[in-house]
Amino acid sequence: MLRPLRRYLGAPHLDEHAAGSVLRAAYAVAFMAQVVVATLVAILVRLLATGQSPRPNDVLTWMLVVFSVLEMALAGVLSTRLRLVKGRRAALSTTLMIATLYGSVAWFMALALATEQRGIALYVLLLLLSAGYALGFLGVGRLAKVAAAEQPPTTAGQAPEGHA
Repeated sequence: MLRPLRRYLGAPHLDEHAAGSVLRAAYAVAFMAQVVVATLVAILVRLLATGQSPRPNDVLTWMLVVFSVLEMALAGVLSTRLRLVKGRRAALSTTLMIATLYGSVAWFMALALATEQRGIALYVLLLLLSAGYALGFLGVGRLAKVAAAEQPPTTAGQAPEGHA
């Protein structure tokens, strides 16, 4: 993952396809990392709560859905501002921010699973999580256009940035 990222940051010319492949991979890794960590935390909480009788609560479950919708709305509003991003580094940072915002729905889903909530609200949370992944993945395509449009300035004898 680091070699394509270094090429992305240091290449003098970058086409939209190359930028998109790096940004989509970064998005997928950041999003799925949150899903995996949230799932592991939910499993750990359930293991620590062994012996406790679950008491599903419809109000809690629907509040988790409401918070997920609000989080998705925030990510959507910020995604509409993608045209203002300038440069490759900014496109990469924005990709990671969008992955974090859309992926945070996984934490609400994990809380619902850890507290053994039931009902249709769990399916709504799963739908929101899937929609967040898809919407962010589509938004990264617009960021790839921004990243491809930038041509980093290089001078003779100067090493490309990102080789630290």
